[in-house]
Amino acid sequence: ENKGEYRCIDCFDTRLYCAICVLRQHRRTPLHRIEVWQDDCFTRTSLCELGHVIQLGHYHGEICALPSIIRKGFYVIDVSGIHLVSIRFCGCQFISDDVQLLRYRWYPASSVKPQTAFTLDLLNTFQIITLQGKLSAYDFYLSIERKTNNAGTKDLQSRYDQFLSCVRQFRHLRMLKRAGLGMDMVPVSSTKPGSYAVECPACPHPGINLPDGWEREPESTRWLYGLNLTIDANFRLKNKDRSLEKDEPLGDGWGHWVSEDPYKAYLEANTDEPEPNLCDSELRAVDHANKRRSQGYVSTGVAGVICARHGLVRRNGLGNLQKGERYANTDFIVLSTLKDHPFTRLVLSYDICCQWSRNLWNRITGFPEDIRLSREAFDRIAFVIPKFHLYGHGDKCQIAYSLNYLPWSAETDGEDPERWWSHINPVSMSTKVMGPGSRADTIDDHAAAWNWRKIVNFGKSLLSHYQKAILMSARHAALHAEYSAEFSEADLTAWTQLIIDWEIDRSKPNPFEEKEKHRSMADIRLELAREEVAEPARMQSVGTNEFLYKGLELEELQRVIAASAKEKTTLQAAELQEKRNNLGRRIELWRAEQAEYMPSISSDLEQRAGSTPEKISLLLPSQVPATSELTSIRDKEMRIRLAQADDALMELRRLLRITAGLTEYKYTQVGFAQAANTRARSQINRFKDKVLLTAQRYRAAHQALLSLNPQGDWITRLRRLDNADIRWPGRNQDEAEGTREISWIWRASPEHSPSLASDSEIGEALRVEWAKSYARAARWAEEVSLVIEEMRRVVVYLDWKAQWWRSRCQQRPDVARALQEGMNAYASRQSKMLCTMRAQFAAAWLPVLRGHNRDVRQTATG
Repeated sequence: ENKGEYRCIDCFDTRLYCAICVLRQHRRTPLHRIEVWQDDCFTRTSLCELGHVIQLGHYHGEICALPSIIRKGFYVIDVSGIHLVSIRFCGCQFISDDVQLLRYRWYPASSVKPQTAFTLDLLNTFQIITLQGKLSAYDFYLSIERKTNNAGTKDLQSRYDQFLSCVRQFRHLRMLKRAGLGMDMVPVSSTKPGSYAVECPACPHPGINLPDGWEREPESTRWLYGLNLTIDANFRLKNKDRSLEKDEPLGDGWGHWVSEDPYKAYLEANTDEPEPNLCDSELRAVDHANKRRSQGYVSTGVAGVICARHGLVRRNGLGNLQKGERYANTDFIVLSTLKDHPFTRLVLSYDICCQWSRNLWNRITGFPEDIRLSREAFDRIAFVIPKFHLYGHGDKCQIAYSLNYLPWSAETDGEDPERWWSHINPVSMSTKVMGPGSRADTIDDHAAAWNWRKIVNFGKSLLSHYQKAILMSARHAALHAEYSAEFSEADLTAWTQLIIDWEIDRSKPNPFEEKEKHRSMADIRLELAREEVAEPARMQSVGTNEFLYKGLELEELQRVIAASAKEKTTLQAAELQEKRNNLGRRIELWRAEQAEYMPSISSDLEQRAGSTPEKISLLLPSQVPATSELTSIRDKEMRIRLAQADDALMELRRLLRITAGLTEYKYTQVGFAQAANTRARSQINRFKDKVLLTAQRYRAAHQALLSLNPQGDWITRLRRLDNADIRWPGRNQDEAEGTREISWIWRASPEHSPSLASDSEIGEALRVEWAKSYARAARWAEEVSLVIEEMRRVVVYLDWKAQWWRSRCQQRPDVARALQEGMNAYASRQSKMLCTMRAQFAAAWLPVLRGHNRDVRQTATG
């Protein structure tokens, strides 16, 4: 009967209705958005303006015997926008206002006479978006506000401050709920440290996912139950001092952070002296420990302990840094995360492990007894350096702290903190200006979400790791067997014993080390790093040395990709394209730094369209005209290039020695057997490919030196390298002894380096190469066994956790029946979810394991 002028833009129905019909249709959907046709267009209105009043505390249609007065202008913020509603609370059931709102899934901004509420859908949506996309609360709220009032014509009060408080409470309550806290008679205030952290199911948890008697098994199998952790610091996660000391975490030490009070008390009592740099490396973390800017900041960064195998943040594994990366901070965080976690083997990876571990035991003795390690436990720790960081250290560290040569380390790389930092770093722009407590809660939430996504992806990631391990193990076992076939049984027995002796006693001769005394790139890098410490502070984001080394690394990657550019199969073509894509991205990132150091060529950096990444000119200082602004950086590149040329020359000689030894063995020992000849020829061809790549590296260094210092003293020692120069000093079959000349590469002598190679040098080079091949095959074989064990642990842990959740049911007889039913339903849902994950993981893994004839009984029944 009435004219249809209204429509709802949230309903599926797009027809026009009168006001009475619209109100009748939206009794159960009070937040739908309504428009009215007037003045020849649709104009936004609301159900509130049409007279709609929301009655809380009763089902639809029921009448409240004691309703409160109507509260007009009540703000409800939803994903659909900001709504002003008229609301009436129930007074007949004696339920508080905040509880009435929560029963309608509206989170009140206050527990006393609330005037604002946020829908749980809004809070959940924001949490998911910020965890995935790192969107700040400010940007999210502003988006909701603009969705409601983009033209700014409505007079809406800001509820941003209330939004921040509700988001923080919502996060905290969710972490408590997901950890099952508050579901038994133990009060939440008695929560133990680390209780609501999301732990790694694939890591060993004694009493949960390890077999009975695991600690008494022989070392050949007990290593599978070892714990692998990695440590690192992040100086982007700063926190400005805004005089908000009273802002404390809502659950101090309950999650992934250490407890603040004992942490601060220990740091105040153990102020470190400046740490001396006793390693032949560019240890910026130690050199800058007492030089990093701390004025105006509550914390200058975060130190973290991460699971080295799976990348999950450890419980009580994060702590704030106050001034650089001091040992006291790291010590406390490591011991906190190891509390109540017994182990028979622990591998600790840290980029400055060679220094940090020196006096660690002496420092541990000063800790409180509740987190102090016993001497027996400390002696079971192996200290290593992450694989990528290892090459920034000197030769001694590269052998003594290498995961490649550590027995039972599998293919662990120790670089997982870098992956976690790259994930969390975008949040630093928001957390930098938060209060200390709010920042801790935010990062805790991100750490828990990061861990959970890792767990959810275990079905795919562990399967991928296993498949790769199987392939690489078979490949390296075959390569090692093929290489070993070139040597006598006596040599292999002696070399194997050398490795075993060194693994037992590191003071014995190192089987992986080939003596080399020239001034290497590592020496030059250390020298430049020490000089850089003394230089005045610069505005650039990275140091000059780091900028140059990144450029040289990109140049090397270009050579490697160019050498493998010949496509043979579709798979190889796909792998090549992936490498090109990765190289292109790295070059783009490096260009931004290049524009800071070389502004005069910034206009040339964009002229690269149509070229594949390996053909792009990097425009290093040696590749552009010399200018006054480039004098310093060209001098540094010259020193690096000299070392690069010397390194390449020594590597070229080493490879030629090995190739000559293999060739001689082929002609004198292999005979005419076709299979043996094919193996020997393949081995020689692999080393010839390495020779060509090394020659290209030398030529690039030589060309750069010609540009940087064409009249330098180096020119008499480092000559142009022609293909004819790349040869062994011995006589070829078609060469007369009277006219034979030794190539200049064997006469050029880097400082303190012998000019010619002896027979013993050839034998040593072959032995070292064999030892490294032995280690590669061993690590990949260990990786296969360890991934299978990790699969078993995941299945057992998920089964244990599902049973744990079932045990949470019927644990709160002191609460109302409705609340108890809600708790039981949530616990049952969690248990069911974990059982489903366990079944899906096992269904993905078992067929593949059985296909490789692997023992799957424990995995199937765990």
